[in-house]
Amino acid sequence: MSDQSSAAPNWQKWILVLGVLAIVVALVVVVRVGKQQDSIQNQSADPFKGPEDAKVVVEEYSDFQCPACAGAAPVLSDIAKQFPEQVKVVYNDFPLTRTHRHAYAAAVAGQCADAQDGFWAWHDFTFAAQDDWSTVQDPTGAFTSYAASAGLDVDVFGECVKGNDTVDLVDEDIREGESLNISGTPTIFVNGERFVGDSYAILFDMVSAAVSEAYGQEALLPVSSEDVETSDGSEEGELVSEQNDDSTSETSGAAVEE
Repeated sequence: MSDQSSAAPNWQKWILVLGVLAIVVALVVVVRVGKQQDSIQNQSADPFKGPEDAKVVVEEYSDFQCPACAGAAPVLSDIAKQFPEQVKVVYNDFPLTRTHRHAYAAAVAGQCADAQDGFWAWHDFTFAAQDDWSTVQDPTGAFTSYAASAGLDVDVFGECVKGNDTVDLVDEDIREGESLNISGTPTIFVNGERFVGDSYAILFDMVSAAVSEAYGQEALLPVSSEDVETSDGSEEGELVSEQNDDSTSETSGAAVEE
């Protein structure tokens, strides 16, 4: 009898300890997810590089599964580096859902990365590995691995993606793009003017002209459009745009006029 009576309290003690641990873990998860929700609610602006009050704003409407957008990414990054004090480069989601089956999920995941202030690192990893995740059945694992590579909290990131917490942010970008009659990606605007051209060199010259007008000729760095990094997927900096249908990509500039 004495052995049985002493064993019972031990089991009760372990049950109590495990119960307390479960409560602590649950509280940690709730706090972390709560912080994520607060961060998402405070996302009033799209991800951007450069000064928030820059006089020259380059806005891109892009799709993470679009090869042409993967080609444009290093070019826009280079423009931001060339004009670090004068140009703000803004990323807007415009997933071509009829053409790219994982584009919308990638946009949602990108906004989850932005909620942790890790959008651009995640953006670079995701575009660089586009060929890998575009063909899998479920890219969630890949997106999470890019979040880890970007130094994000993968548990919080995973909860955000699983809960579709950033869907409204993506949908807002899509509605905005549709109001601008956007039909393909990448579509780029420089200070509200839609860029229509067939090369990244022309885009660079357009940005340079806007910088010169806003800040004066002395603000221009001693670089030329030939120095801009060009897309790996097109020849000589050729700018390709993809449309939101089953047609093939065509070389017609970042924006295709209706």
